[in-house]
Amino acid sequence: MTPAAGPFSDAIIRSLDDRWTRFRKKLKDLRKNVTVDAVHDERTATRRLLSTLNVVEPVIGRKPVRRLERDLRKVLKSLGPLRDLHVELDVTRRFARGPRVPQFRTHLHRQERALKKGAARRAAKVRVGRLWKAIRTVEKRLSRLDRLPRRRFLLERIDDAFANAVARRRALDPTDPMSLHRLRVAVKNFRYAVEALQPVLRGFEPRALEQLRRLQDDLGSLHDADVLSASFRDFMKDGDGAGRLPHLLPIQKLLLERHHEAATHAILEADRILEYWQRWLGKGYARLRSPK
Repeated sequence: MTPAAGPFSDAIIRSLDDRWTRFRKKLKDLRKNVTVDAVHDERTATRRLLSTLNVVEPVIGRKPVRRLERDLRKVLKSLGPLRDLHVELDVTRRFARGPRVPQFRTHLHRQERALKKGAARRAAKVRVGRLWKAIRTVEKRLSRLDRLPRRRFLLERIDDAFANAVARRRALDPTDPMSLHRLRVAVKNFRYAVEALQPVLRGFEPRALEQLRRLQDDLGSLHDADVLSASFRDFMKDGDGAGRLPHLLPIQKLLLERHHEAATHAILEADRILEYWQRWLGKGYARLRSPK
């Protein structure tokens, strides 16, 4: 912890420290073994660390976080395809075994082996020492936050994240997978931003964050179904899937039915939850407090 930090900056630095510690721990787990849980946990830890850097950037400046963001986004990029594949394998395991489903899963397992090797190489290349030095630079800037009137600009990125979530909801097309994906990402970014500054925020109920998480999960399930459908299509286009369309149609039909039901529920929930947070944003700078 930076010795010169005051009560306000101290709370934010602790939040950053917590997220950095979790990122480093999950990276260590991933380096040991590229498992489903290790991939998921490292992606989540990386996104949370990125969100903290994003919300403090308007106060401390762009330069201290630029290299950090670049290196962390490389980690996300290397793990994204593997995470999608893990979801596909999990979903297809729940279906009744037909004459062709096992062959599709074999196709997925071949892809998984190749992606795991790439993820392991990327994890080994992450320069933890360099990242830590950059984190320390950010903390030194944050230690002066109590003496700066600019601390009110901590709310800037939270407000921007919420505005983006509202814009994505207004532009939502339930039949367009990318439209649903954009809403999910926007909701997640807003939730992570609020959580990053939660020690210095007030005026909202803790359960409201849990509602955001559930909405994010619901939208994530829609995204998973879309990813699996796309994988089916790719499988049927290449040599492995030639002539197997009739055997996979029942699975695709089931996915579409689940998708429609889940999308209807998620949209209603999104409207209710976003309305709550809209009222909270209306409190302006009164949302900030100095922890005791």
